[in-house]
Amino acid sequence: MSTFTVQTDAGLPNANSYIPVSFVDDYASLRGYTSWASASTADKEFSLLQSTQYLEEGYGSRFRGNRVTASGLHWPVVSGTAYDTSGYILDTVPTVIKNAAAELAVLGLTETLLPIAATTADASSISQGVGPISRTVSYQSTSSTFPFYPRVKQILVPALRSPSVIRK
Repeated sequence: MSTFTVQTDAGLPNANSYIPVSFVDDYASLRGYTSWASASTADKEFSLLQSTQYLEEGYGSRFRGNRVTASGLHWPVVSGTAYDTSGYILDTVPTVIKNAAAELAVLGLTETLLPIAATTADASSISQGVGPISRTVSYQSTSSTFPFYPRVKQILVPALRSPSVIRK
């Protein structure tokens, strides 16, 4: 059985959460998110696992900096490769990552952050004919059902490689 393990500034290989439950306790309390306070510790930890996985799968390839080799998560990054908006080196898990994880953890108590079915497909076809000759062409479009949370994206902007490229 896997253990709930919070990332440290050293970059743990088995970390599976960017933040501890206590961080979200304070974050949620300051913002009036009452659903968090009434949840069990087990539900809070599960939601934090989901929020971290969401950040890694949804944004991990777009985060600034190079992952610490031993780290199981993208943050912290190798010192000197990522900077915050003030130009300071980010060799810890930045506050924006922690805040995004907290925001998602609160959402995760009532929403499915990571749906099992990642895509849906719609099929359509066009038939054309001239005299005895006809042709049918079928098209299949695929759209992602990976949930998008604009508030989380806004929180993450300073930690992303190129904010202008992110369109969901």
